[in-house]
Amino acid sequence: MPVEDKKELKTPIIINAKKVDKDLEPIIAKQILAESGGNPKAVGPETKYGQAKGLMQLLDSTAKEQMTKLGLD
Repeated sequence: MPVEDKKELKTPIIINAKKVDKDLEPIIAKQILAESGGNPKAVGPETKYGQAKGLMQLLDSTAKEQMTKLGLD
């Protein structure tokens, strides 16, 4: 999904084994299902780097970095 308007990001992403949001790139949908099973509240185990969270199982530092790159900070 191209980020043209920050309002787009407020739309919830529907993803589970049976339904994927039609605007979500298939490769991203597959990655989300692999990382978190589609659970936005998923939390990974504690590692020396931190704890991965969310649909994409990002570390807090990675999530902040990506938000800055997208101008969402």
